[in-house]
Amino acid sequence: MEKPRSLITKTNEKLSYANTATKLINPELLRPDFEREYSFALQKEIPKDETEIKVIEATNKILDEKAGKYINTTFPIYANNVHKIPHEVLSEGFGKGSGAIYIPNMHEIFFSDALPQPLFLDSINHEMSHAKSYNLFQSLYEKSGREIQIYRSGVCFVSRDGKYIYLENLNEAITETIAKEITENFYKKTGLDKKLDALVSTYNNLYAGGSNPLLNRFEVLTFLRDKDTPVPLPVEFSYNIHREFLQTLQDDILIKNKESFSNLEEVKELFLEAYFTGEFRKLYKIIDKTYGKGTFKNITRIDCKKIGTPQDAIRTANKLNSYILELKQSNATKN
Repeated sequence: MEKPRSLITKTNEKLSYANTATKLINPELLRPDFEREYSFALQKEIPKDETEIKVIEATNKILDEKAGKYINTTFPIYANNVHKIPHEVLSEGFGKGSGAIYIPNMHEIFFSDALPQPLFLDSINHEMSHAKSYNLFQSLYEKSGREIQIYRSGVCFVSRDGKYIYLENLNEAITETIAKEITENFYKKTGLDKKLDALVSTYNNLYAGGSNPLLNRFEVLTFLRDKDTPVPLPVEFSYNIHREFLQTLQDDILIKNKESFSNLEEVKELFLEAYFTGEFRKLYKIIDKTYGKGTFKNITRIDCKKIGTPQDAIRTANKLNSYILELKQSNATKN
């Protein structure tokens, strides 16, 4: 198995890119390049508080333990690899609407100073999961010269010409599932889960119509009060439609392969193994075995976009959900 951070090149480039490959597997050597390329953001960096540093250190340890089930080598994300910057710098400098971003080729994370603590917690868990997943890079020829581009990240991958990315939505579903689990465990340890239970119950009692609750407790990350709203409003964990697709797929694999799996955790392990090692064979084989040859390839065709062009991620996630539900129904009819 290849190391979780490595570089692939064409044969005649291997020697010239030996230095780059060395940096990628020793991220501390990337620091001078990082400080030069991202000086526009680092000049505006804001000191992290003690709580933020503790969260970063705890998440690094938790993810090292999780990844350690599948790989021998993990690359740490220390507090000095995570940078707090003004929200406008994150938004304008990176074109990022959300609260945090991971820079794969530099192994660094930026996050917005505008994030409330619960959103900071889940954002760090999410971006650091990306950092701990399988990362493989490739060199591409551009007009400005050679460029090092992410080729594999978790379960998603880029075409060798660097034009298309596949399984990005599945990758985000796995990433946020990991992040959500870490966040929820933190809530349980600190007693925040009980407070959230009470808030969700109160909200449902006040606003739910009929017998169906308005909020799913296990999708609520926190409640936040906006300056324009008189009461706190619920904020849900991200990528809920993506995670719904993942959950449906995993549940159905278990139901249809009871001879291979004794519980749902074993099915989830298959996805995590692919995420942390980059090894797909077990995953695509069980998906094709469950639904028929070519199913995994069809999923990659649906979960595909041209790099540099906008994509409606929710629309793609809905397409993935529809595809799996059709397969599920089709198989049920045959049986």
